[in-house]
Amino acid sequence: MYIYRKDYNNAKTFLNRAATEFGYDLVPNFSTMWEPATEDNSEIIFTMKYVESVNGQTLSTAFIPNGGAYGIVERGVETALPSWSLNKLYVAGDTRKAKTITDLLVSPTAPNDPPTFYPYVAKFANKHLYQTSGLDIPVIRYADVLLLQAEALYNTNDKAGALTALNRVRARAFAGTSHNYTAADIAAPEDFLNKLLLERQLELAFEGERWFDLVRTGKFMTVMTKEERLYVPANNAAQTVTLTPQTYMNVFPVPQRQIDQYNPGVIDQNTGYNK
Repeated sequence: MYIYRKDYNNAKTFLNRAATEFGYDLVPNFSTMWEPATEDNSEIIFTMKYVESVNGQTLSTAFIPNGGAYGIVERGVETALPSWSLNKLYVAGDTRKAKTITDLLVSPTAPNDPPTFYPYVAKFANKHLYQTSGLDIPVIRYADVLLLQAEALYNTNDKAGALTALNRVRARAFAGTSHNYTAADIAAPEDFLNKLLLERQLELAFEGERWFDLVRTGKFMTVMTKEERLYVPANNAAQTVTLTPQTYMNVFPVPQRQIDQYNPGVIDQNTGYNK
């Protein structure tokens, strides 16, 4: 809350406590958080718990291509596929890529066929029954806290502390310090913000944070103007889609069912959604 209100002094106080006082820590291997056998670990602060076939979640199925994926689920929903804009941001050596996006699809109906280039979200892709996965879904995890801490520290003139927090996440991703950021990389506030948003995008992809990050930092009107999708390796090109964000979209519409529960005028629709 303090981060969103840009009350960085209070944010720093509480994030410093969250980062040091309660025993949470990054797990050495990023993929640990996305495997049912190791989903309870030192990085998870708050999570939504699921049990397959009892109270399973549907997200694991939602990101799978319609034809399914071998060893995961026999069919998917294909609610969303990863954009090429995101895919190409993962550089060689970033261990998060393999457990975030799978580029090669093996169909469950023909497991002996060669895989085809068909990127899909791998973060929640564990073997499960259709629409009832037992994989827990993290809501708050320690890496998110560290990145928020970095933001609070930078905005209270502790650039060294911000760099340390940022690089803790970065070093885990690359299994070492070879790709750590330097003071020169974050010398200006805009440079820091760009590095921070990039790291949050790569670390927290498909965890429901990106839109809020862009709105909170005033970036959504510029970043969300175009997106690359449907990359084709044969011609080394992706489809560029033009988007048209509007300023009123920085807040969600009020659900009509909530407005209808009251007398007219008690709850008004947010500006821009009442056309």
